[in-house]
Amino acid sequence: MSESHESPAYRVLRASSRRLLQFIEHEIERQGGVAMLYNDQLAVCGSRRILRPGMRELHALGLVAHQRGCKCSIITLSERWRDVNSTKQAIAISATARENRHAAPVRPQHADLHP
Repeated sequence: MSESHESPAYRVLRASSRRLLQFIEHEIERQGGVAMLYNDQLAVCGSRRILRPGMRELHALGLVAHQRGCKCSIITLSERWRDVNSTKQAIAISATARENRHAAPVRPQHADLHP
């Protein structure tokens, strides 16, 4: 189990977000550090109603860095989860990310895409 899986950020994840993270971790390991996932591959994790809030939650909690394109997403694991210090803070971040349906996707800084 990785250190991030013991963090408050990971503990507050919904089951659907945990499945999505597990899929992303597997693809990153398989592809060698960065996962380039096409939309149909991500659909394996569930419908868009599950996928989009889950991806927002993972990104907001600092578990992944995500850059979305037209046909694919570039995803890496992030260390920003270390900035989440308590379960209470993680719950607030998670709730805000999942509720914020109409916000523009957060574009990570270029440096955030490198582990």
